[in-house]
Amino acid sequence: MAISKKNRRTLIHKGIEYLWWIIDEFDPYTGDSLLVTVASEDKKFIVKYYINQAHNGRRFLTVIGPEFSCDTITGGVWKRFACPKFEEERIFKPKSVVELIDWCLDPKLNKVEVDSLGKEVSQ
Repeated sequence: MAISKKNRRTLIHKGIEYLWWIIDEFDPYTGDSLLVTVASEDKKFIVKYYINQAHNGRRFLTVIGPEFSCDTITGGVWKRFACPKFEEERIFKPKSVVELIDWCLDPKLNKVEVDSLGKEVSQ
């Protein structure tokens, strides 16, 4: 079943259609509240990223879909990885979505898996 396009923004990047949206959702671990979700139409790529993460200088995104450029596998379905800042101040633009997608799918980058508090998961 496809993702509903209602109240979603569409972005085509490298020939693939992505949907993205921002909701106000409180994260009890970090205190962040603006959540960006980016998903490919076929649901193989799904990531969630809290805007303006400020806790201890650690940022992470949550990978839900199977398409991600990292071989790190641990238990559970959702994986969190330390990541750079994608937004400008508290503004998340289509350019930010492209940067997030490129970072996630770049196999050359060394991605570090973290827990819900942003601490590195030991392998």
